[in-house]
Amino acid sequence: MTGHTIKDGYITLVLTPEQVRLGDITDHPDGPLRIAEITQRRSTWTLGGKHPDDYTPIQELETPPLVRHVVGWDAVRIHRRPTHGETLRTPGHARTIKSHNPVRRGCYTHVDGWDASCSCGWASPTNPHLRGKSAATEAFRLHQVEVLTAGTVDKHPNLAQIEDIEQQLGERLVWEWRNGHASVELAGDEDAIRDHMGRWASALDVEVIENENRHCTPPQRLLRVSAPMSATWGSSAGINLRAELAMADAVI
Repeated sequence: MTGHTIKDGYITLVLTPEQVRLGDITDHPDGPLRIAEITQRRSTWTLGGKHPDDYTPIQELETPPLVRHVVGWDAVRIHRRPTHGETLRTPGHARTIKSHNPVRRGCYTHVDGWDASCSCGWASPTNPHLRGKSAATEAFRLHQVEVLTAGTVDKHPNLAQIEDIEQQLGERLVWEWRNGHASVELAGDEDAIRDHMGRWASALDVEVIENENRHCTPPQRLLRVSAPMSATWGSSAGINLRAELAMADAVI
C-alpha cells in the first residue's frame, strides 16, 4: 500500500486533470505515479511520470515510463505534499503556537518546549515539542493536512469506503470520478480480473454481474460490480468496477 498518507504530510484530493500539478502522485496500474509531465490533446489529458522512488531524471523529449490518460471532465485521486512554506487555507482552523511552561530567569526566559493547538479545539498529542518551535508548527501543518483530506471525503464520501476496502485487500485500483460516481475499468488476465471482481463484490456485499454483448465485434462478455447507492450519499456517489472479456476468452 502507498506511504503517501496524512502522517507523511500528504493531502488526499480528488481533482480534474487541469487541477493537477507537477509533483502530485496519482494511481497507475503499475503502482503510484509521481507526475512530471502534463499534456492535453483536445478533451484527453495525459499525466506522465515515474514511480516516486525512481529518481532517474527524465531526459528532454523522452516519453515518461508511466502515463495515465484521463478525460478532462473526469477526476482522479491525488496525493499532494505541500511545499515548504506553502500557505494552506483551512477556514475555521486558526493556529496557536505558544511556549510551554516558560520560566523567567534574569534577562532570559527558559522555554520548556512549544505547544501547538487550533481554534477548532485540536491540540497536538505530542505537546510539548522539545525540538523547537518549528516542530510544533509542523504538527499544526499535519493537522491542516488532515482537515483538507477530511474535506475531500466530505465531497466524495465513497472515497472513504474505497480506501477502507483497499486497505483490507492490500491493493489500490485506478479510480476515476464522474459526477461523484467512482468507477474503475479492469484489464489484463481474465483470472486476475475475476479475482479482483470477486473480492470487491464480497467487500461491497454485492454480486458480480455478467452480461453478453453480441452487438460488437468481436462479441464480448461484460463483468460488472456495482455498490448500492447510499441514501446518505445521494444518487451520484456509487462505486462501480467494470471489465470486458472477449467471448472466445470468457468462461461460459
